[in-house]
Amino acid sequence: MIAPAFMPACVSCGWQGRPRRIWCPTCGGAAWADAPLPDATVIATTQVRRHLGGVVDPPEVIALVITDDGATFIARFDDASPLKPKDRVSLSFDGGLVAHPRRKSSRARAGAKRKLGP
Repeated sequence: MIAPAFMPACVSCGWQGRPRRIWCPTCGGAAWADAPLPDATVIATTQVRRHLGGVVDPPEVIALVITDDGATFIARFDDASPLKPKDRVSLSFDGGLVAHPRRKSSRARAGAKRKLGP
């Protein structure tokens, strides 16, 4: 089952980071809440063709992503279409972080510009 990805956030000051800490490094608070991870941009990708002791077939695609708020993660990619740097992805969790491509609207694919004003 795929679940949304969350980041621990300090209830007192809002600082977010991983791994979950006992005390907030910014304010010293000890209360935490789960904040959903924002969308991300792909920085780099690679394919894993071998694990220790065996071949991976088909290869796994791994992506380095940076979220809109600046956090960086390594995420697995579970889609047939290839990821490229600067692609936008959403993140979920299914035992590990998974990147899902964000689909562009038909207007964006056609290169339409938004008309402002009359």
